[in-house]
Amino acid sequence: MPGKCLGKWLLNRYPSGYSGLVPIDDIAELARVRALVRSGLARAIREKAGVSQSELARSLGVHETTVAKWESGLRLPRSDVGRRYGRILRDLTKVAP
Repeated sequence: MPGKCLGKWLLNRYPSGYSGLVPIDDIAELARVRALVRSGLARAIREKAGVSQSELARSLGVHETTVAKWESGLRLPRSDVGRRYGRILRDLTKVAP
């Protein structure tokens, strides 16, 4: 267990060229998106903006059943797609406040 030297432990374990580390802002954004999905607000935002699941799926590059599973609570958005989903939801709230 790394203890107080977590930063040093991470640097030793994951050299600077390692691409598996995700910036904290990205983690926070993904957590916000997942909270929107869990609460049902993601679906409400999409519907209020008049965007279909298939339109949203196309813009994210995923299948519409993926969006349906997110909105029904069967799955949660992950990594880059989840962060893109968050940006789209944020933009939709500006269009249809």
